[in-house]
Amino acid sequence: MRYIFLFLMVGNLGLFAFENFFYDFSVRSSYSNYFSSSNDAIKIETTKYYILDNYYIEVSNSIVGDYVYYSFFNRKNGVSYIFPGSYVIKVGKHGIEQVKIFFLNRSDTFIRIKAGDVHSNADFYLINTLIHKDIKLPFKISDIATGSFIEVVRYIDNFIDFELFNPKYLEVYDNVSNMVDNLKSFLKISPLMFEVHDGAMNEFGEMVYIKTGEPQREPIGFNCSGFSKWVADSIYKVKTEKLLKIKDLKVRHIGVRGNGFTKYHEFSRDPFFGLDWTRNIAYKLHNVNVNLDLSKIKEFDVNNIGFLKYIENRGYEIDNLEFILYYLAVKDPGHIYLGSLNTTIDGFPGKIFHKHIVVLFPFIDQNSIFRVSLMEINDETSIKSLKDRYPNSYIHLVKVKVPKHISVVSIPRRIKN
Repeated sequence: MRYIFLFLMVGNLGLFAFENFFYDFSVRSSYSNYFSSSNDAIKIETTKYYILDNYYIEVSNSIVGDYVYYSFFNRKNGVSYIFPGSYVIKVGKHGIEQVKIFFLNRSDTFIRIKAGDVHSNADFYLINTLIHKDIKLPFKISDIATGSFIEVVRYIDNFIDFELFNPKYLEVYDNVSNMVDNLKSFLKISPLMFEVHDGAMNEFGEMVYIKTGEPQREPIGFNCSGFSKWVADSIYKVKTEKLLKIKDLKVRHIGVRGNGFTKYHEFSRDPFFGLDWTRNIAYKLHNVNVNLDLSKIKEFDVNNIGFLKYIENRGYEIDNLEFILYYLAVKDPGHIYLGSLNTTIDGFPGKIFHKHIVVLFPFIDQNSIFRVSLMEINDETSIKSLKDRYPNSYIHLVKVKVPKHISVVSIPRRIKN
């Protein structure tokens, strides 16, 4: 069905420009008679109103108890996700009670607007995280439901950082996405790699044990620390034509982190190995041919994520990891992140150990969609998998700038004599 109406393309609107996305209110307005009450509501037939070739607004409703939810989804032929500016209007017995406006092509990022006596109140959710609550809007809920989306945005843009709701593709993101593609391709066709306790590659490209430096016995492979070094070696080699030295990454930051308990267990339990290792990698990648300066070792820590609390030497709650990576992708594009998982272990109640390392690759793709790859020990996994394996943990992140034209460091089939 093709529907003729007044619509607003905002590709050239500097205020809030979602290139190639459309925002229309006449379709919603034409359904206004449904919004007065949920009494005697009926199921309506799903209808498509085409705006441009392949782009349309899909209208449907669902009845749940005393409420009716009317959906106005911006869609494109052949694409499964909804586009920003999609609405869901909740109608109760006495009229509209709530309006949701969605962003980022995903259901966990939206503005939830609630009806008030005169004005409305809005809560802002970004990647399943409440970032602003009860923001007063000088609009009636009925006007928001049936009026121009842009009018709401113009008002909110005065005090909300809408850059977070409007990600834009930049060329620098290609450095990250290309690195992901290269690593995945290499791991797919490379010789079979195993998870090897204490395994890493030394500065000569040989597979050795981190603790002793001795050559690995067959089968060869990495542990999580060795894998993160191998990924970082691809960046270091672009800058220096060399590989990182394991001894530089094993330097302990005694006095920079820790307490009496950790000092006692420093060498027997190594409670800060992951934290020291990742900080050392970040330092060496940003300070080529410079000796380690412990007074500057925290310069590449991620510790300023808006809306979240950072804990020194622990980082952030792992449940917030996807939000953190999105925030970093938008605010500081072109970086990857080394993450040190830290949590308690059996036998030491209340004591924290850094026990696992992962590498994280967040970027915005050419369709302005947020992507993130998580790699650990020779494989690509997922944030969900990590959270399931390390519940109630924290993750400490350090950032690494990704240059262009990275080549993956080759892995020997066997140890050279």
